[in-house]
Amino acid sequence: MENDSTYNKCVRTESGFLALDLKEKQEVDKVKLWPEVSGQVIPLYVAKNSQLKLDEYQWFDELRPKKPYEVLDISELMREMISQPWEMTKPKEETEAPDVDDRYVENETL
Repeated sequence: MENDSTYNKCVRTESGFLALDLKEKQEVDKVKLWPEVSGQVIPLYVAKNSQLKLDEYQWFDELRPKKPYEVLDISELMREMISQPWEMTKPKEETEAPDVDDRYVENETL
């Protein structure tokens, strides 16, 4: 957010861990990412709609704890969800470029 309360950039980052410090009313105060962080900053005027949303993200409001003591409760719906296997889609395998030495055959008759 800029000083005039406008947003003009989308930040897409990846990291092993993330922690948020929140202000009152669930406003983000600080985002901490570690140990290694990669990503990009995209100006909003050039960002595609698909870049503004997380792929395959789902919000399960009915599973979210509403009170602090509910953090330790596991609902029946949560137990059902945990028991189901979840498979990540594997990235497409990249074909390896041929080794530079394999592209050329030496002519020994010269």
